[in-house]
Amino acid sequence: MSRQVKEIGSQIKSIMHIEEEKRLVERVQAGDHEAFLVLWEHVTPKLFGYLINSVRDKNIAEDLLQTVWLKVVSGISKFSYTRFSIHSWIFEIARNEIAEHFRKHIETSSLEDVDMPTKNHFENEVHNELEIERIFSKLSGEDREILSLRYIADLSVTECAKVLGISYVACRVRLHRTVARAKSLVK
Repeated sequence: MSRQVKEIGSQIKSIMHIEEEKRLVERVQAGDHEAFLVLWEHVTPKLFGYLINSVRDKNIAEDLLQTVWLKVVSGISKFSYTRFSIHSWIFEIARNEIAEHFRKHIETSSLEDVDMPTKNHFENEVHNELEIERIFSKLSGEDREILSLRYIADLSVTECAKVLGISYVACRVRLHRTVARAKSLVK
């Protein structure tokens, strides 16, 4: 499982050095529309993957994606690197929007009851797609969330910890246990 998840993460991974990221954010904060497009193009594939993995519905994920970006646009001028990287901040917004979505729709759906998507757009091979889908369907919502943040959204363990509101050590332990549970589900 971990190899497959890592392969997915590496397929969507694009590395942006922290100093380049800071300069890009400064340009966005100064109103540079091209810089915002670069940020959007860099973050959106990972963000959409995280959203669709969390809500299990493409239409809802698309709506949440728009809401997250609206909040990013309205709050970017106040963003600073004191607590979060730009990626962590955006994924924190996304996590809050997912939670709000489920709070609003708790009577009709829950994270545990939502069906898996029929098509996993991060993997081309049908066998691997079905295997990942099968494994994810057997994991708890918390397990799916941490795997999505780490391997699909490609956040570092430190960034995952910040998004989840837990310590670095707790995040490492939780991630290790989740990967072990996922590995035990591989036939």
